[in-house]
Amino acid sequence: VICAFNIQHLESLNDIVKNFTDIAVRETIPDIFLREADQVVNVDLAIEDIIERLQSGQIYPPEKAKLAIENFFVPENLSKLRELALIGVAEIIDQSSSRMGHIRPSEGSESYGRARLMVCFSPKKQSQKVLLRKASRLAGKLNTEWWVVYAQTQKDKPERIDSEKQRHLYEDLQLAKDLGAQIVHLKTQSRIEAWVDFAHRQRVSHLIINRDQAPWWQVIFGLTTLDKLLKRTQRFDVYIINSYVMKKDRLGL
Repeated sequence: VICAFNIQHLESLNDIVKNFTDIAVRETIPDIFLREADQVVNVDLAIEDIIERLQSGQIYPPEKAKLAIENFFVPENLSKLRELALIGVAEIIDQSSSRMGHIRPSEGSESYGRARLMVCFSPKKQSQKVLLRKASRLAGKLNTEWWVVYAQTQKDKPERIDSEKQRHLYEDLQLAKDLGAQIVHLKTQSRIEAWVDFAHRQRVSHLIINRDQAPWWQVIFGLTTLDKLLKRTQRFDVYIINSYVMKKDRLGL
């Protein structure tokens, strides 16, 4: 099977592309398609050549091409998309080389079979797609497997959780699967205990958690979920993610 796609359609880059183009790409493909490919080839054209192909009708019909050139495919956007493509292919080649044994880190390095990443996941009233996409990109950079661990407490039971949280929960976990994560559903009385216990059992080295939107009094007295997790995770690297898109002058990689 041979297929081709433009880099802006890769799911984990969706927020980055929207940030510098001001356009939300609706048609996306799961990252796992790219990561499991036997071979990845980057077709790299100069910006001038892409614009020339658009103007000559080789990509879109004339009326659609004109609109694309004036909005999405402006030179600045094409330059950033080209950079994203080059970075992405370089990461895929590095991962493939590691799997085939061409690149073997030293046994003393963290990446020698020990770097594992886990997202500490709980229901929110807003989508956590940015968190999951950033986690997917980090897993790709580390060339490691990763888990999304949903710790369900009593208040998260289907009959008690509100419809908005339930909708985001389903959509976010489905996105995590598309991005290549292993989904783990734990029923527990304490999220922190469940996350830490799982991390120890699976020898996880990197934890990722969303920044809390907690009441001010919890922040002041150190009672947020993040505060409680940090007290129990001295042996782990903890990444605290802000679920917002980076400024336009940065790619946010």
